[in-house]
Order: sequence, then C-alpha cells, then structure tokens
Amino acid sequence: GTVIGAVHAGTLLDQLISSKGDLVRHDARKLAYIGSANSEVFVCLISSASPVKTFDDLYTKEITIGSSGGTTRDMPLGLKNVLGAKIKLVAGYSGTREVGIAIERGEVHGICGMGWTSIRSQRPEWFEKNLVRVLVQESSVGNPDLNAQNVPLATSFAKTPEQKAMLDLLYAQGVFTRPFIMANEVDKDRREAVREAFLKALADPMAEDEAIKQKLEVTAISGVDLEAMVLKLYAAPPAVAQQLKRALSTE
Repeated sequence: GTVIGAVHAGTLLDQLISSKGDLVRHDARKLAYIGSANSEVFVCLISSASPVKTFDDLYTKEITIGSSGGTTRDMPLGLKNVLGAKIKLVAGYSGTREVGIAIERGEVHGICGMGWTSIRSQRPEWFEKNLVRVLVQESSVGNPDLNAQNVPLATSFAKTPEQKAMLDLLYAQGVFTRPFIMANEVDKDRREAVREAFLKALADPMAEDEAIKQKLEVTAISGVDLEAMVLKLYAAPPAVAQQLKRALSTE
C-alpha cells in the first residue's frame, strides 16, 4: 500500500524559517504532494466594545489579544512586530474556545490568527448579535465575502516592500491549509493515480453534502499546483525568512 500523511501548512512555514539557518529533520521540497483539502483566510477579530474601531487605530491605541499558540500567536506578532500595531499578547489559553470565553468576559479584546470559516461556524451568534467585528484579514488575497464588506488586508498596511514580503510569507500557509503528502520514493504512476483519486473524492457529491452539514469549507488544490506553491514558498529570499523569524521571536 501507499502511505499517505497530512501535514499542517504552518509546519512548512516553521521548517522554512528554521531552514534558513537551523537544522531541520526533513526538506519539504523533497516530499510528494497529493493536494490540499482547503484554503483558509485568517482574521483578527475584536469585540465591538473594544476602543479600537479600525486597524489604523492600532497605531495609537493598544488592545489585548488572547492566544493559544500557533497562528493565534504568530499572526498577531506579525501585526505587532512587522507593522507596528499596538498589541499586547496574552498567552496561555488552552484553545481558541477558551480565548472566545475570555472575549465574552471582557478579559481580552479579541483574537487574531483564527480561520474565518472556523469562527463563522463555531460562533454564529457573535455575528448575529453584532458582538464582534473583523478588524483585518491576515491574508494576501482575502475571503470574497469579507472583501465585499471592505474588510482590509493586513498586507495593505505594509509601508515597505520588505514588510509586505514578510507578511506574504507568513500568510502563505493559509493558501493550502490541509496539505496531504506521500514519500517522494513513490513511483510516478502511483503518485498520479492517488492525486487523481484525491481530487475525485473531494468533488464527490456525498462528500460535498457532508462538508456543508458540518459547516466545512472545501477548496481543493491539485498536487501539481500545491507542489508549485511549496517550491515558491521555499524560494523566498533568506533575508526575508530571517526577518520574519526575528519578528515572531519577540512577544
């Protein structure tokens, strides 16, 4: 049989940053990519009671952001240390659910680095009751619905090409959120057969119906396209990767 694995896109970013100077166990460029099950746009969400109304306000007013690690740590740090937003990060929450409770209690103003589809499905009442607002999209392309609502992209606030390059690198993980992989030693014919089966499975009407029932968003990306994206990610200039690494190392 063929062994298939799934890896979180954030892991690829961690490897990329480390590989510009530190030892890593695997070279992601040498894996065989089957495809990705979805894309995700991360957002910075704040309570409607927050003193901040627009992203520009963050240059003069500080807000507290809850974090449970991962993207909920890295992405607000990107806003803070790359763009200069006044963000105080409160770490230590065991999960995004706990951060959500903290927002409702007024312990923190919001959360950044959480997927838009996840928030929308898990906390629909927040939006129905206008308890929160999406302050900014932590993405280089944005979600169509949020774009239509004129929710700005964080990359639009970059003041230099270097700042934009760092944010583009940070947000690249959202383009292929659920990549599936195989060992590169798998022969070409079998690899292509698995890639084709992967896309067919995601396009199956029963799978689509189940995704709708579970409020999951499926955005299939082919193995060929995914592989090209990973290679492009790894082609980032070493200086940009090092700058981003430093930005994410200081809270």
